[in-house]
Amino acid sequence: MNRLFEFLENKYFQTIFVFIIIAYTISDYIFDPLTHMTTANVFPGIAPHLDLGVPYKDYWDVYPPGIYLFYYLLYFVGRDLQVSYIITHIFVLIFTIIIAFNLSRYFKNGRLIFLFGVIYFLSPLYIDYLMINDLIALFFSYLGLICFFKLENRKKYIISNFLMTFSFFIKETLIFAALSILVLQLLQKDYKNIGLSILGSSLGILLIYIYSVYFSIEQFVIQSYLNKVQLFDFIEILRRYALIFLITLPIFIYIRKKRFTKYNINLSEPEKLIYLHSLLLIISFYAIGKDDGGHFDIPKIFATFFLLNILINKKKSFIGLLLLFLISSYYLKINHSLYSYTLIEPNINVESLDKSRQTQKSHIDTLSNMDGNVLFLYGWGSTSFFYNYELRPYSKYWLVHPQILTEEQIFDLKNNILSNPPLLIRYCGFDKDCPAGFDFSEFESKYIDFRYLVTECYENLEGRFYELKSKACVKSLNF
Repeated sequence: MNRLFEFLENKYFQTIFVFIIIAYTISDYIFDPLTHMTTANVFPGIAPHLDLGVPYKDYWDVYPPGIYLFYYLLYFVGRDLQVSYIITHIFVLIFTIIIAFNLSRYFKNGRLIFLFGVIYFLSPLYIDYLMINDLIALFFSYLGLICFFKLENRKKYIISNFLMTFSFFIKETLIFAALSILVLQLLQKDYKNIGLSILGSSLGILLIYIYSVYFSIEQFVIQSYLNKVQLFDFIEILRRYALIFLITLPIFIYIRKKRFTKYNINLSEPEKLIYLHSLLLIISFYAIGKDDGGHFDIPKIFATFFLLNILINKKKSFIGLLLLFLISSYYLKINHSLYSYTLIEPNINVESLDKSRQTQKSHIDTLSNMDGNVLFLYGWGSTSFFYNYELRPYSKYWLVHPQILTEEQIFDLKNNILSNPPLLIRYCGFDKDCPAGFDFSEFESKYIDFRYLVTECYENLEGRFYELKSKACVKSLNF
């Protein structure tokens, strides 16, 4: 068994293995056109460069402002070229893995848990398209952690907290992980450097504030957070946090009273911070109640193994390793994770690069006069549609989906349609297989009857496109 451990932890084996698995997994998607999950972030971010509006004011989605700022700044380097997104994705992916490897080295059996972690991390179950928000957020969060360990002067408190705070503004599930340095300082009564940590976090907030003020969207950003309170069950989330607090507080007090040394929990300073960062990250996932086994779960993969490392930290016991395997397999869905590797179909055909956008551009003459007058119904594909055509959507509610729209926003959209109906509607509601992503029939019966609207006041052009016949018709209609 020890020889097997030694082989798995061998740096040459791990380097070759990780390189092969990275090449194999990215071959499945690296030249594919940008998916809607990517364009939903890219387009609002780069819209100011294209004179097509600004985030929140012209494009509403539930994502935090940091992701739009990221793409806005990236445009200065790579413009809006898919090759630049490919390079950025590979850079972020590889360096996140490198940082995770360096973090794992602070543990006694770190190479082993890193190997397990990277197999899950690269699984197509989690990463199967370019520029995933969760991956970008984790990169900045882990960059903050490693900077804290590698930098030797007190500036590390500023830089690390700045990066970790910025990660929260990319993906909000990292909110508590972003506070891990501050929490550790409070636990250790390191009041001397707390001011520097607060300064670093404040600079991260200031960056977002400057970005918001520059585009005059600060009130829209604030409103976006208020809207999320309506969209998500915060009472349930607070209940879960309260439960965690009531369970962990007595345990913490008891262990602290009996002293850590009695339980052989002698952790180095880096181990303490990595454990705390991972624990706070996992707690966020539990409290939010999101566990879909998809891209959303990316940040918790390495965190899971960093926490479970304590099972084999003293020695490579068979029981400890077995527990690590069973717990991680259940939590990270090993059956789906490993099976997804069998679905990989390597595609290294450069000709397919940005193919969808080239195809869409062939119809640009038809839509050249439709800027700001096209309503896309339904489905997440609306983001790719407007990105491919470089068209401003009819409404800032360019993603018509009850999961990301409050009732107030839905009725705001309805009032806009009544007063100034879109000239063109792309509607798939007549098709029972319409890829809406929700029960659109129930949505229409409760909020906006688009089927009735399209039938009465629009004329079918071709496919799913419908052109307005009369504004008066819409205004007189009770839909």
